[in-house]
Amino acid sequence: MGSFTQPVHRTGRRAADRTGPSRAVAVSIEGLSAMASLVTGAECVACGQAEVVLCTACRSELHAQGLSPFAAGHRAPALADRPEWTVLAAADYGGVVSQVVLAQKRRGHRVLTRELGALLHRAMWAFAGKARGAVGPERPGELWFVPVPSSGASFRKRGFDPLALVLSSCAATGLPPDSVVVPVLAVRGLPERLAHALLAATRPPDDGPRGPALRRLGRALLRSLPGPGNGQKGLGAAARRRRLAGSMRLSRAFRCAYGADALKGARCVLVDDVLTTGATLAEAGRVLQGAGARVLGAVAIAATRPPADRGSSQEEISEQGMNY
Repeated sequence: MGSFTQPVHRTGRRAADRTGPSRAVAVSIEGLSAMASLVTGAECVACGQAEVVLCTACRSELHAQGLSPFAAGHRAPALADRPEWTVLAAADYGGVVSQVVLAQKRRGHRVLTRELGALLHRAMWAFAGKARGAVGPERPGELWFVPVPSSGASFRKRGFDPLALVLSSCAATGLPPDSVVVPVLAVRGLPERLAHALLAATRPPDDGPRGPALRRLGRALLRSLPGPGNGQKGLGAAARRRRLAGSMRLSRAFRCAYGADALKGARCVLVDDVLTTGATLAEAGRVLQGAGARVLGAVAIAATRPPADRGSSQEEISEQGMNY
């Protein structure tokens, strides 16, 4: 079974390992960015300290919160029907962690990408250790870390894929043995989602009248349309899951390079930035399992606390979840 052996490019595409001149260029760019922050009056994204994107104290707090990855599947109601999955998060979503996640997604600061990569790196290694301990002495094959995809609209808006940047940092630090990052999934564009919704909604479950099928079609089309009131903000687990149903597929690049059969028997671990209801992971897992993959679970940079303990601002909550 073939696999991608190259780390994910900053745009979400594959790229060769950065060595020699290319690494020197990357370091130079990072240095110039740091100097530019002095000129433009950068502030710590967590505490507001001047002239630094993330101050020493907040950096220490970030890593203190992400030292021990923990099981977080019970926090995701949309994953209740997948008790066999192992779901690990590096940290609780809140405080300095949430501030760094949001700032990295909005602006793509290199230093923040590296810090979040360190958190996700720990969770990936912890998952790999659990996977090795659960299979016995036989060689289980490669472990595929499959990132949740970014939509085309999100990429065009930001100019980069936040999760792909973080995974590039993880790959540069070193992935667990016998594991690779494989960009398998893609988000369906609006025309494709509308067509998918049309086919699903007009397929009657029996020989009954057309009315119920047409009403299902109308609801599906409304859920597929972008714009105010059709996002995930404020939606519960069931509503998010309905909203995301059919929103992903295997990427054309993956199918062209390896074919859909390459996933048969593959041991896959989903990767996301923030775990909320789990609806995004459930949809991604559906696509992988439909292609014959064995989904072992997921890892995330952070997981939201139960609502009673959350204490996050509405702005923070509204930006969680799918890497859209």
